[in-house]
Amino acid sequence: MTDPDPPQQLEPLAGKSAEERRRAFTEMLRRVEEEADREGTVTLDEVVAEIEQIIAEAEQRRRG
Repeated sequence: MTDPDPPQQLEPLAGKSAEERRRAFTEMLRRVEEEADREGTVTLDEVVAEIEQIIAEAEQRRRG
């Protein structure tokens, strides 16, 4: 069954006019950009490489 409530991140966009939704969306993008500038970003390749490393280490520990 589908949850009728929007996720918390999208609540500012729910039940508003198109212009209000556009402004809320633009503000959300601005905040995300500021966070990325402040905290940095990673590429998908970096994430996959880290996941593969974690899996390889766990498999090595399991084998002894």
